Amino acid sequence: MASVEEKVAQVQKQSARVEKENVPPLISSNVANFVPMSPEVVEALRAEAALNECQRMEAELGDF
Repeated sequence: MASVEEKVAQVQKQSARVEKENVPPLISSNVANFVPMSPEVVEALRAEAALNECQRMEAELGDF
């Protein structure tokens, strides 16, 4: 039993150490440097994504 208790104590120490460590920010540097896009660019990207999705679906349905 002592070995189990020792392992539990060791895990508790490790978890306490992890909680104290500095945690990097969740926001990546790419997102931090985000520049708003014009409505025209957003619409063009949406249209391209829709076309890609249609082509992907046609390719998958063509396999049947």
